[in-house]
Order: sequence, then structure tokens, then C-alpha cells
Amino acid sequence: MESRESDMKSEEELCKELIGEVFQIRGVRYATVVDGYGNRILGGMKPGVETVAPPEIETRLEMQSIFVMKMAEDYEKYFDKSMYTIVGWKRLHAVYFLLSRSRALSLTIENQDLQQALPRLELVVQRYRNQVA
Repeated sequence: MESRESDMKSEEELCKELIGEVFQIRGVRYATVVDGYGNRILGGMKPGVETVAPPEIETRLEMQSIFVMKMAEDYEKYFDKSMYTIVGWKRLHAVYFLLSRSRALSLTIENQDLQQALPRLELVVQRYRNQVA
């Protein structure tokens, strides 16, 4: 009988699957998983999608996810588990999901696709959380 560890996927494999599923959702342009220091673990622009912002803006977007993680931790004792945080602009939205105490998903999505995509994004994120729990 094989050990349970051999059946478990690595964090990198789980992150690849997560990013792959997120990129299947209509309107998603960019998605990354970052650690608790704002370092990109995996992800970037969706293949075939042109970036509209310079690379330093993408880095700031990833760093912002750290603030979201820390804020979510502080508020969870009062408001229960964090679902997501959204920052909106006229052309697109940035959506942040706390994946764990040390990981966050940062993504951008076209405005017209946001409302339809949120329930699917929540399911994808919850599936990831269940696998790492």
C-alpha cells in the first residue's frame, strides 16, 4: 500500500491547476499566486492576452495581495472567513482571494465578466483550499 504522501500533489502542482482553472473563466486576464512576502510563486498574464500595464504595476498588484491577506487575518475573528476583496477601475477589476495564511490569489478580470465569474472563482478557490487543508 502506498503512503498518503505519494497521493498528495505538490504545492506547485496545486498552484498550476488553480491558475489553469482560473484562466478558463471568461474575462480573466491575469492571475498569480503569491506568498506572504509578495513573491510570485506562479502565474502571470493569461496566454494570448496582451498586458496594458507595465511590469512594475503587476508587481504592485501582487504586493497589494499581501495587504489583503493581513487585513483578512485581522478581521476574520469578527466577520468570519474572508471570501475575496475587489478593487475596481473603469476598465477592469482586481480580485484577491486568501488561499491560506501564507498564500493569496491575485487576478484581474474584465468588468463585464465580473459578476458572472465570481461564483465560479469562489468554487475554484474553495477546491484549492480543500486540497491544501
